[in-house]
Amino acid sequence: MHFVFATSGSFGDLGPLIVMAMGLREKGHECVFVANEYHRASVEKWGFPFEGAGDRERYLALFNDPRLASRLKNLPFLLRESVGDFRPIYDGILRVARADSLIVYRCAALGATAAAEKLGLRSVSVVITPIEMCPIEHPPTTSSGLANFLMHRTPMWITRRTTPIAEHLATLYHILPGLNRLRKEVGLPPIRRGIRDEVRKSSAIMLLFPEWFMPRESYWRENTRHSGFMFLPDTGEVDPGVEAFLASGSPPVAISAGSAVRADDGFVPRMIAAARAHGERVLVLDFSHDGPAKVDGAICVTRPQPVGKVLPHCAAVAHRGGIGMMASCLRLAVPQLIMGQVMDHPDNGSRVEKLDAGRWCLTFAADARRLKSLMGDVARDPRYKQGAQAASARIDPAATVSQAVETLENVAR
Repeated sequence: MHFVFATSGSFGDLGPLIVMAMGLREKGHECVFVANEYHRASVEKWGFPFEGAGDRERYLALFNDPRLASRLKNLPFLLRESVGDFRPIYDGILRVARADSLIVYRCAALGATAAAEKLGLRSVSVVITPIEMCPIEHPPTTSSGLANFLMHRTPMWITRRTTPIAEHLATLYHILPGLNRLRKEVGLPPIRRGIRDEVRKSSAIMLLFPEWFMPRESYWRENTRHSGFMFLPDTGEVDPGVEAFLASGSPPVAISAGSAVRADDGFVPRMIAAARAHGERVLVLDFSHDGPAKVDGAICVTRPQPVGKVLPHCAAVAHRGGIGMMASCLRLAVPQLIMGQVMDHPDNGSRVEKLDAGRWCLTFAADARRLKSLMGDVARDPRYKQGAQAASARIDPAATVSQAVETLENVAR
């Protein structure tokens, strides 16, 4: 069987697809990736063919744009900019797809739906975070207090009717015109009802998070299936300076600002201050750090390390709330403090807190006193360690990959 994996976005969007492709390859199937050129090395590192869709400069410009980190401008910015990926994704798929291909795409890479329709191929939509499903019965948490109040307090019968309208309005001025422009260019009829129906054309919708993290909703179609969190194997060695730092004292608090958001909000120094206020040692995982680890007393700064080899030796992890780091903390039973305000970050933080596996707060609403209190909870309160351990016991990475591979094989047959 032949599988074409297509995605836009950061490595957090790409990583789970690589894990599924590795499972398919073990069973003798062929897999090829279509994504921005920025990700070429990340894909080829695992031995998969790669077809570029979009230039590296545009990717870097997008992810370094301050609007990406703005709680007010983030969503309009992402909706508007995602349109620019539709045609490159479409063209990339047409270059590599075969008559027997199954197209597996991230739900935001909507150029893939047009390619599947044009080629007469089946497709599978992949959803990585609960908030992408716009859940109604288990409403998400956002950075807007008013939106949270309305979603959590409005009677269900009203929410069921208004949520599809809100979704349609959110995509009406950017996504829908952009996708219909592509469809017109390639000779396909326009979409009239909305993006949700376009995604529903897929033969299956795979949710890459477990049902205990966000339960199934009664109105979902039968082809919507939970799988679970996906984890890439740890590769590379731990920096010798990091190994020495971990061995030289008490377990530190790890701090990671993540790969998807570049924000000048003082995340790292604020978290360092909160940890040091409790006398905790600190390990900073900095994507911009170059060279060997640098140790200054109780603080070690290093490039990102293999999480499975480092995080188990940490008392807690502080991060923005990206789904990849959040899931890794749950798998490794490490309490986490999430401070975020855009995309899926607040919702991920809220769901972690409901599991008693960590605490969370909004970036703009957390002062030094609040951060100190939350840091003390995750680093020292056994309740959160126990919650993280309980979540970890429910995660079976091998079974999750096996289930996902079986789903994809069944659709491809």
